[in-house]
Amino acid sequence: MSVRILVVDDNLMMRQMLASQLNAMDYKDVSKAVHGVDAMSQLIDSHAKGNPFDLVLLDWSMPEMNGLDFLVKCRNDNRFAKTAIVMITSESEKQNIVKALESGATSYLTKPFSPPVLQEKIRQVVEWLGSAKADAQAKTHA
Repeated sequence: MSVRILVVDDNLMMRQMLASQLNAMDYKDVSKAVHGVDAMSQLIDSHAKGNPFDLVLLDWSMPEMNGLDFLVKCRNDNRFAKTAIVMITSESEKQNIVKALESGATSYLTKPFSPPVLQEKIRQVVEWLGSAKADAQAKTHA
């Protein structure tokens, strides 16, 4: 399954590290955004062009628009209802994790993390994406 991924983090080194790890995992269609406003612009543009992102890896603490505000905005827009959003952040307090999941995050990963942990999280989300697409196709052909 080909997966389009958008990495959103205001830290240049973190964006580059995530993109590098994703490339090493054979995900080649990876774009980067520096904050939520940039990410929302890319999400809208890619959807309008008929080539939407499947997965967003999202930092919480960023300027312009933080990750939680971005998440809520996405979940309130039907165009992005099927976009998987994984919060990848140092916000590790249980209440923040619950808040992100209740706001519509597909999953959550706390920094720091190892490459195998990231790989497993991405595998789980891509598996979920595949199931969601198969379910949607089944309903269309029923």
